[in-house]
Amino acid sequence: MSLLPLDEALAPIAAACALAFGLPPLLRAILARVVGSEEALANACLGASFGLATCLALASHHAIGPTFLRAPTAGWAFAALTVTASLVTLLWPCAHWVRRRTWAASPLLVGLLVGAIPAALTVAVARSTALGETRLISVDEGRAWWRVRVDPWDPSALLALAWAAQRRDETSSLAAARAAEAERLGARLSEVRTLQATLTAAQGRCDEARRLFDEALRARAREALEAGEPLDLSYPLPETLVRRCELANPSARE
Repeated sequence: MSLLPLDEALAPIAAACALAFGLPPLLRAILARVVGSEEALANACLGASFGLATCLALASHHAIGPTFLRAPTAGWAFAALTVTASLVTLLWPCAHWVRRRTWAASPLLVGLLVGAIPAALTVAVARSTALGETRLISVDEGRAWWRVRVDPWDPSALLALAWAAQRRDETSSLAAARAAEAERLGARLSEVRTLQATLTAAQGRCDEARRLFDEALRARAREALEAGEPLDLSYPLPETLVRRCELANPSARE
């Protein structure tokens, strides 16, 4: 079973490739209008290469998500390819000027500043799409999809999509598969066990559902202790557990 539709799994890869081949000509065009001469442009492009490489490394090192690979570190090979392709595209037209090593501080500085813009935007996009401490059960599915497009390895986003699948189908095997993968990627165990308990309750396996929810409560207490946070005792009971297994009523235990 595919955790993500193929078009969604390919979206981060396509975005990284578009940046790798689209950003260099754009940066060259901007710098050419700013600095003027070919020699100054070569210096500016050299300065911009640092920001461009940073942007591509951040955007592409996790673009190949768990749908294709099991280890995120393998994505650095893809990052190396995109960074190399972008730098060659940016610097090759002015390679003869770079080889002459006629450095000029002002164009270099202009290039550094212009090249820093896409790197800063990449960081801003990553931070703005992060789910943070939001309760994953209530995260909007569209917001979770945008996060997955930016970082397919984000366990919180994958778990939010698992909750979305559960809302469409209470016994969803896709939700269960996404929850298991989110746990492997490092999602909070309390969130994973709560979803698994909800799915199990929907199947009528109430004893197993109660056991999983007990594990979720213990994991939540442990997570709060490890983080040095106060334990919130107002944790809501999943609606499916209450409805299918009467969890709120102690006398209803089988």
